[in-house]
Amino acid sequence: MKMLRKFAMRIWIEQDRIRKGEDGQDLIEYALLIVLIVLAAISVFPPLASAIKGVFSNATNALTTPPA
Repeated sequence: MKMLRKFAMRIWIEQDRIRKGEDGQDLIEYALLIVLIVLAAISVFPPLASAIKGVFSNATNALTTPPA
């Protein structure tokens, strides 16, 4: 129980420090940066996925087609 109380107190102190300081701004900036990266990845992956699928399809066709 003592350990839980210490943990809760640490969380409370850290939360208070973030509210009073400017560290919270950094946290928001990092969160926005992560969102931007995720959105960019979502927009890039569908074409990349179809390109990779095409490469594997060509490889499969080359392996299954008998030589002439």
